[in-house]
Order: sequence, then C-alpha cells, then structure tokens
Amino acid sequence: MSHTQGEDEDYCENMSATEQSLCGFGCLCCLCTGCLSWIPWCILKLMKGVEHVQAQEELETASANNKLAQEKLEAARLAAKSGGDEDKNKLAAAEKEAAEAEEALARAVEVEERVRAEGLNEKKHN
Repeated sequence: MSHTQGEDEDYCENMSATEQSLCGFGCLCCLCTGCLSWIPWCILKLMKGVEHVQAQEELETASANNKLAQEKLEAARLAAKSGGDEDKNKLAAAEKEAAEAEEALARAVEVEERVRAEGLNEKKHN
C-alpha cells in the first residue's frame, strides 16, 4: 500500500498535535493506518511531489499516444475507402487502437487532475 494515497494521508493530516511525534527525520511523523508504522511527514511531502511529476509525464505520454493513434486512424480510413478487405481490417484495428488511446488519455487526465487538486488542497491547509 502506498503511503501517499487515500486515507493514510487524510489520517496523517488530521492528527492532533498529541498524536504526532518527531521520529528522527527532523519533521513530524504520522501513523500509517495501512501498515501501522510511523512515516515522516517530510518524506510524504516529497513523495507527493514525485507523484505529481509522474502524473504529468503519464498525461504527456498518453496525449502523444492518442495523437499518433488518431493519425493512424485517419490514414486507415483513407486507405479503406478505396481498398479491399485487408484495408478494412486495418481500419478496424486502428479504430480499436484509437479508442484505447482515448481511454488511456482520459484516465491520465483524471489522475493528473486528482493529483493537482490534492496539491491545491494541501496548499490551502498550509
């Protein structure tokens, strides 16, 4: 279980001062409800930053893949207009690839938006 996802973070952020302690990292630590270990808050913050960068990279990759799939689809459509069964099969494959690329892009957008929203919420609390 990741310490930077879901309830662990919420629990960590909502702990009272008496529930928090210094655990040798020079910052407050939080009890992870998933693994029951103390996790340095400063490391959680660093991990959140990494998660945001990863989400942006995944979004860029998905966007590029979607653009490429759309270009392949357009080329397959043109070929299928004047072609035979083989070109129609290529069109069907290109349509499937384009649909999968669009779904991947939509998922990447959702993840990036969630990570961005978490970052904005965190800034409001600080």
